[in-house]
Amino acid sequence: MAQGSADASDKVPEDIVVTARRRPELLQRTPVSVVALSKDDLDARSMTNLRTLQNFVPNLTFAPSQNVGEAGANIFIRGIGQEDFGIGAEAGVAFYVDGVYLPRALGLLMNLTDVARVEVLRGPQGTLYGKDAIGGAINLISTMPGPDRERTASAILGNIGRAEAQAVINEPISDRLFMRLAMGLVDRDGYFRRLPPEASLAFVERVSGKALDLRSEGDDRGQGVRLQLRWLVGDTLTADLSIDGSRKRDRQGANHIDAIDPRFGIFPEINALIR
Repeated sequence: MAQGSADASDKVPEDIVVTARRRPELLQRTPVSVVALSKDDLDARSMTNLRTLQNFVPNLTFAPSQNVGEAGANIFIRGIGQEDFGIGAEAGVAFYVDGVYLPRALGLLMNLTDVARVEVLRGPQGTLYGKDAIGGAINLISTMPGPDRERTASAILGNIGRAEAQAVINEPISDRLFMRLAMGLVDRDGYFRRLPPEASLAFVERVSGKALDLRSEGDDRGQGVRLQLRWLVGDTLTADLSIDGSRKRDRQGANHIDAIDPRFGIFPEINALIR
């Protein structure tokens, strides 16, 4: 027991480098409330989507988005965020991908493909990243191209028709020019099925303006690809180019209605349908 205790006390904590203050520095010396998850941390926890961050980061919550599917992100840190999903509304928690600010909530719940680390800064942030935020900030840092040749692929299979695949190619074009290609695919069936309402289908279709779809809901269909180039121009100058695109098609899981405000009597037919 004494020998084991001595070995445990002799362990040196691993150095964690973050860019919470816009420059690389040790997490232990950063005077900011920040949680950093490396690529190994993400893989060990099977975190393939940004929403799963809330399971491992204190005070972080992704509230359900209304009418915009599972790709919309209403992010809250310490209870501060933004519920409005409109195109003109800015999030209360700033979101960055490789230093680029993404102002809209739509499309932020992306899949984590070839990510080097994720940093969650809690509390109000100034204009250090180019945009102030009252709730905090989330920095998504992708893996950059390097001089070593790399070929990796992974796949996940599960129930409810879950199938995920990722592939990464890193190729040095020359001594100073590197290329990296990352691709990801997510496919999962819905986890519950809608039941026909008590009202007639004709009435439902007349109110909604379209045919009622009784297929399963809560599914996930997404594809993404990212191409990166890194050019070592000189000893102190590096030029990076990144081109990415993604497509996400899913059906949001329905929200359960516990009560209806009786004052909402403008559309009695819709109220009857909701009941």
